[in-house]
Amino acid sequence: EVFWVSHEPASQENKYLESIFSRQGIPSKVINSLEELHNCTIRVRIINIIGVLAELYWYAKITYVGGGFSTGVHNLMEPAVAGVPTFFGPNYQGFDEAVQIINNESGFVIKKGKDFVEKMDVLLNKHSKITLASRKALNLIENNIGSSDKLVEEITS
Repeated sequence: EVFWVSHEPASQENKYLESIFSRQGIPSKVINSLEELHNCTIRVRIINIIGVLAELYWYAKITYVGGGFSTGVHNLMEPAVAGVPTFFGPNYQGFDEAVQIINNESGFVIKKGKDFVEKMDVLLNKHSKITLASRKALNLIENNIGSSDKLVEEITS
């Protein structure tokens, strides 16, 4: 299953996405409510609902987080909390979370579509690889619990 969640869903973009999948022979459906989402069995679900992304991470095995081909990556810790390995584009400089995710091997930078396909293939076809990356994502979160308190303590001491 694929959940396609645009940064700002729009009906024109959703129609365009449906046509792209349709031309490839891949069934897709625009989802407009949580009820529809939970009852849908179509392979590709184009999410037209605001505010459900954090919930969707709990259903995911792998995520691609956008923004990494423009100004910088979007929130990478939300999928990590759910133990989900994450892909993102190469423009992550200045985003400490991205560096941490790369360093602990729970996230992967892609520069072009070929990179994405190759790395996805490895993760999806070697169960031990995806399990290890998922554990590492959770470890990253566990190791950062209380980091705000530590920072405040360091500043005030």
